[in-house]
Amino acid sequence: MQCDICGKDAKLVKILVENSKMNVCLNCSGYGAIVHIPKKIIFKPKPVISSLIEPEYTLKIVDNYSALIKNKRESLCLKQEDLAKNLNEKWSIIQKIESNNFKPSLDLTRKLERFLKIRLIEQVQEENIEITKDNSVLTIGDMLKQKLSLQ
Repeated sequence: MQCDICGKDAKLVKILVENSKMNVCLNCSGYGAIVHIPKKIIFKPKPVISSLIEPEYTLKIVDNYSALIKNKRESLCLKQEDLAKNLNEKWSIIQKIESNNFKPSLDLTRKLERFLKIRLIEQVQEENIEITKDNSVLTIGDMLKQKLSLQ
């Protein structure tokens, strides 16, 4: 591009001359205050998502969580109320968890793991869904059947 003052083809900078913005070369930039020096635009490719390559894992609460929690709580000589206070949870939630009437969320399970120092969460590798040639359309019902068969 050409300098607005001298017409020279060179790298341009933006300056302010008497309240007017002008694109000028570095030699003419002394006639005003430099407002903006354009930076080189560097193209950075997006990183490849590695989760597409690696198998996916999901976190699952172990099946016998209620017995593990109850046994560990009793070995620490704690009442359900004391455990609930230490975890900042309701007593009824702890009672339901120990009686296997309520499955705790992952956050609550992590709290229980930290306080009781036991493993309640396991990683399970998700299986890829295979589509047969006879039925190339995968329906929601098919996905539900596969999900229920895994549990």
